[in-house]
Amino acid sequence: MNIISEIFHFVPLLFLLFPLVGGLTLVFLNRKSESLISRFSFGICFLHLLTTVLFSAIWLMNHHPELNYSFLSLWPQSSFEYELRMHFDKISFVFLFLGSLIAFLVTSYSRYYLHREEGYKRFFSTLLFFFMGYNLVVLAGNPETLLPGWEMLAVSSFLLISFYRERNLPVRNGLKVYSLFRIGDIALLLSIWIVHYLWHGKWSFASSSAENFNIRNTEISVFWPLTALSLLIVLAAAIKSAQIPFTVWLPRAMEGPTPSSAIFYGSLSVHLGAFLLLRSHALWIQSPIAVYAVIFLGLSTTLISSLIAATRSSIKGQIAYSSATQIGLIFVEIGLGWDIIALLHISANAFLRTYQLLISPTVVSYLIQQQIYNKVQGVSKMYSFLPEKMRHGLYLLSLKEWNFISFLRKIYWTPLKWVGNKLHIIPLKITALLSVVLFLLLSIVYFLKISLPSGFLSVFVPYFAATASLVCMLKSFTMRGKPIFAVSMVAAGHFWMALSFLFISAEQMEVTVFYLSGIVLSYITCLACLWKLQLDIPDHNIRQFSGHFRTHPRMAFVFFIASLGLAVFPITFSFVGEDLLFSRLPFEIWPIAIIFSLVILLAGFSQLRIYCRIFLGPKR
Repeated sequence: MNIISEIFHFVPLLFLLFPLVGGLTLVFLNRKSESLISRFSFGICFLHLLTTVLFSAIWLMNHHPELNYSFLSLWPQSSFEYELRMHFDKISFVFLFLGSLIAFLVTSYSRYYLHREEGYKRFFSTLLFFFMGYNLVVLAGNPETLLPGWEMLAVSSFLLISFYRERNLPVRNGLKVYSLFRIGDIALLLSIWIVHYLWHGKWSFASSSAENFNIRNTEISVFWPLTALSLLIVLAAAIKSAQIPFTVWLPRAMEGPTPSSAIFYGSLSVHLGAFLLLRSHALWIQSPIAVYAVIFLGLSTTLISSLIAATRSSIKGQIAYSSATQIGLIFVEIGLGWDIIALLHISANAFLRTYQLLISPTVVSYLIQQQIYNKVQGVSKMYSFLPEKMRHGLYLLSLKEWNFISFLRKIYWTPLKWVGNKLHIIPLKITALLSVVLFLLLSIVYFLKISLPSGFLSVFVPYFAATASLVCMLKSFTMRGKPIFAVSMVAAGHFWMALSFLFISAEQMEVTVFYLSGIVLSYITCLACLWKLQLDIPDHNIRQFSGHFRTHPRMAFVFFIASLGLAVFPITFSFVGEDLLFSRLPFEIWPIAIIFSLVILLAGFSQLRIYCRIFLGPKR
């Protein structure tokens, strides 16, 4: 036990360092040196697989103990310590070995499949970036460590879907999928906030015990927070694993290259929703509502996805919905407490879908699809006991994917656009002037400690500032003309939210400065890129895709990194500051927590949309 514990203190760092060092090294390699890029990437994945096999063998021979330790603390002087913690058990073992082996196989396949592809180097860099996020998720020992990896998967997913960035459809699908993933990210962030409220200190996956949860669940004041926590976890898992009604993103994510479809949406990323349910089982199992929700989502996805799969005309669409069908069954198994069966099912489904997707080009080329799949008859045979009109109705409904795209549009994208467009009644100059003046006035009130009614400072101002932050983000989200103003609105939204937190708790000044430091740096970088682009191309806007990555490739890369900073992605101080501010937010003012979640959601989607409209798509 002592030997395996000592080994575990540095081996997880290798699992993270291998893809990190590999991805950073690829930046300096010539993009035309395909042989060097592919050999280096293949070597990184081989070393990762070899390390995984050796460590797993030692772990199994030492009676497979549960390992848990903290290796980094980023804010030890505050009341809440942002702690990065690692955890390894049977769940981590299965997912780590599965990920390492499939990443190795897909990398080997991609070396030849993507030969002479324009984005050859970009693909392997993104693949290693994804692999690092995947390892961080499966080895995370607490929610704070899991969240950065979870967000890395969302961004790498966007990059791989929009791999063919000179076309409209892949970029649009990448944005839509990322916007859904962003909901899952925010659901996890809110769940971390509730965990801080329930346990008032450090909490890790290793410390979760059923007895502790049962005691807390008997308290009336804890019942609803625990129920909300459980449902947020289920929501994040359902989105990541493409469960109803979010299943429609899965076939649209197949716009990327076949290897990315195999490793992302066939085998690894799509199963991480099930991983989240397994890892946080002790949290949501105490809520009967959440248990029923998991089983219901799994059953409904299995039934509906099997119908939709039978109507797909493309082989990738068939595989995507078939995979969602099996993951629905995995959700049912997890909901019933059959963890071992679920792990075996995940492994089998991952290898099967990887194989099917990797051979799909061959299947298409030999026209075997029509021999294997039969569309209308497939639905009829499965439901032959139903009346004929009902079978035909199910077929037509499945052909339209049960109108889930329209449903998501009406409950998600359309309301945000409608509210944002209504806000454009106020002219841009007046909006900017009012925002600056009011912000300066409230800042003077705070720093000079001007005496005002306590209710005004502790209640009205925080809610007003939070609302102003949301308004800024909505205006940026629906902006169609000036990119500089749209980016400025994103930055202004962050400043308003920081001001709201300052009036909630005066002790948060240090953390707020930490949070805004990353925002300011990212905003200045974005402005510099836009001003330089304005000099070269005076009429650029964000009304349509402009495709400026062809003429300004380095600027496109710098703007993308800065956009991730404004989206509070875990590459700047902003991400840590965001989590620290959120952890200190009192549960009694939960409306501000919801507003802050919407602000982070819109900041990520708006900023990435600006990047896509300016630099991606066909050249005008």
